[in-house]
Amino acid sequence: MERERTTAGSGARAARGRMQPQMLALVIIGVFLGWMMVNQLGGAAGLPPELALVADLVCLGVLGWALVRLIGIWRMRREEGR
Repeated sequence: MERERTTAGSGARAARGRMQPQMLALVIIGVFLGWMMVNQLGGAAGLPPELALVADLVCLGVLGWALVRLIGIWRMRREEGR
């Protein structure tokens, strides 16, 4: 019975591992679209440049997080291949 749990757990982990890159791609696309929208609307509405700076920093933070997650996925897949 313990062996069945391990197999089921590894199957769920594999499914989650396949979905993570797709979710990260959606996050990256969403960040860039949001960043462009904030910059366009901010310029058109005459919002202060500090808002653009905050949007830039938030985007950089999210992209940094995505990079760390992608490196983790890459390392996990590399370990599975051994």
